[in-house]
Amino acid sequence: MLGTGLRFVGLTRGISDFDPSGQSDQQTFYHFHPDEETLIRASLALESSFAPPLTAYGLLPLYMLRGALAFTGVLPGAPALDMDSVQGQVWIYMTARLLAAALSCLSLLLVYWLGRRCFGEWAALLATFFTAVAPVVVQQAHFYTVDGVFLLCSLVCFCVLAKALEKEEWGWAVAVGVCAGAAAAVRLNGLLLALLAAGAFVLQSRSRSIRGVCILSGSAVLVLCLLQPYLLTQPGLLWQSESSNDLAYSLGIARGELIKPWTLFDVDTVPYQHYWTALMPLAVGWVATVLFAASFLAGLRHRQALHLAVVLWPLLCFVLVGGLHTKHVRYLLPLVPFLALLAGDLCMWLIDRAASWRRLVGVVVVIGVLSAGWYGVAFARIYTGEDSRIQAGRWIVAEVPEAHAIGVEQGGFSLGGLVDGTRYTKVPLGIARLFNGKPYLSCGATTHFLTEHVARLDYIALVDVNRYAQFTAVSDLYPAVADFYTRLVAGELGFVVAARFKRYPAWGGRVFADDGVEPSFLGFDHPAVMVFARQGNGAEALARWQRSFGENAQCPDAALREVAGLIAAQRNEDALRAADRLAQAYPDWRPVDLVRTWIYARGGDEASEMAAVTRYRAGFFDVEDAHYGPWASALSFVLAEMPDLALTALGEGALQVAEHQTPAGVRRAMVNSYGEIARLLEERGKTGHAQVARRLAGDVAP
Repeated sequence: MLGTGLRFVGLTRGISDFDPSGQSDQQTFYHFHPDEETLIRASLALESSFAPPLTAYGLLPLYMLRGALAFTGVLPGAPALDMDSVQGQVWIYMTARLLAAALSCLSLLLVYWLGRRCFGEWAALLATFFTAVAPVVVQQAHFYTVDGVFLLCSLVCFCVLAKALEKEEWGWAVAVGVCAGAAAAVRLNGLLLALLAAGAFVLQSRSRSIRGVCILSGSAVLVLCLLQPYLLTQPGLLWQSESSNDLAYSLGIARGELIKPWTLFDVDTVPYQHYWTALMPLAVGWVATVLFAASFLAGLRHRQALHLAVVLWPLLCFVLVGGLHTKHVRYLLPLVPFLALLAGDLCMWLIDRAASWRRLVGVVVVIGVLSAGWYGVAFARIYTGEDSRIQAGRWIVAEVPEAHAIGVEQGGFSLGGLVDGTRYTKVPLGIARLFNGKPYLSCGATTHFLTEHVARLDYIALVDVNRYAQFTAVSDLYPAVADFYTRLVAGELGFVVAARFKRYPAWGGRVFADDGVEPSFLGFDHPAVMVFARQGNGAEALARWQRSFGENAQCPDAALREVAGLIAAQRNEDALRAADRLAQAYPDWRPVDLVRTWIYARGGDEASEMAAVTRYRAGFFDVEDAHYGPWASALSFVLAEMPDLALTALGEGALQVAEHQTPAGVRRAMVNSYGEIARLLEERGKTGHAQVARRLAGDVAP
């Protein structure tokens, strides 16, 4: 009953009467879980299992949601199932979330059944309780994602495995294979369940294991291919890497081969260790974390096939995810019920064997139960109130005068959708451009860009886990952006915090403060939102900040100015040596090859000139939004008093566009960025250079 209550409380969260335009109080709907939206849209878009809308996840969750929507869609009063109307969105999301909560409740029953079969009644009750109140389980039960479906499939597989080991009949082996194949149709690593079950078969009965393993493995592969036939007809889809919907692309992000703004927080985290020191305490609480760690070690004492499988499954899952670059609390979800089973077993084992210490052990167990339960209930109370982003939107409409300029961010957890672009002048901060342009931007260029944007703002609305937490975690990689956020929050850029909104897990007078922890854990349902208001002479504060970054050792600016001075003095050899030192100190900063190209051209060294420009061009399409590379290089050069090189950078961009099939939208974005450089050149008295920049813009898109 407790577990069910925690899962169903606040499922309607997001349904609101708040209108960002302030014109009406009609029902609206807001959602802030990017993975949930991706899965729902993919489910609605699924037309053929031979050509799926995504491969990052399996198709079973899509089938399940489509089935649930087909059922609810025929109920009286059901609206059209589309995402373009508020009624349609509410119906679709509520159906998906009811399904997620129901599956999570079913998982609790399976934990109890499996625990009773393996470890006894009281151990099963303890395990069910720990699972029922674990915040990570409660959180994921409020959103329809693959995590909850995968957990259910894993538990079903273990329950069927328990019967198969008991009965030793081939029909049960088929059932285990079916369950493992279904789990693999959620996430491909579900096939490890078949491997684990096969090992349990061998350990249980060597004489009959070969037939059982063959039946089990064949059933798993057959079910996976039936549920995802594209694996046979179009296996190349697994290696397609064009967007985050593709498995190969998602794996690249998870492994750190592709760095995204939302993965910056994980750059300096320690593999494996980070889960136990930072994430598991968020997932289940500190007391339960210590108990889970001890119970896993104690679980290794078991020798029965099923018991060992319960121990090895969380170990396999942890080995897979623990070493990834991206580290999220939700990755621990498949481990929690099995560690809870081992925790229940350890508690009862200690009570049974510690005759003289039984009362003390009992007290410790009660403390662990109360601690975990308190944290779980406190976390679930988050869903009884309005999301902090909606609260911030209400405050903005009530307190910020119309037509004022408000800076907002992009990103999955941003406040951008709750600020109306007709009521206010909504200005994107453009942080994504700075992120993708890093290989070409000097710190001076970054501070100039941010200063130009922020100087015309009256308010800035930020969500702490959208970009602030990520960039401040890697101040060595993005010194200017990180310093911007740090100083903004500290009130040193001419803005002060006018309002802050945050809902902490709290119950019975105890508040579980969780600022600064793993961003997605907060971003799904309880981030902090800060609204900054301009105070005093903000332009002067911004100018001081911009000047302060001129000699930062983490930035190439000073070295670039040295090269510029040597080029202006026509000391080509010295300039080339200075450029080499610049490249050695900042090996990832690509415009240095364009500097070398210019120096070689002046010296008539055509071979070296071509080699340098080829190196510069080679990385043009390595990053997302690569069309901003010419703008970033040109901006860096203009601010270093190298206007001729700025035009060279713009010219290189025009050449790249001419040689590749570039979409019209990308060309327009490039033209706008070229226009920014032209205006900056005019401001600095370089009228002739500005005219050339505009002509180059015409070459990009007439």
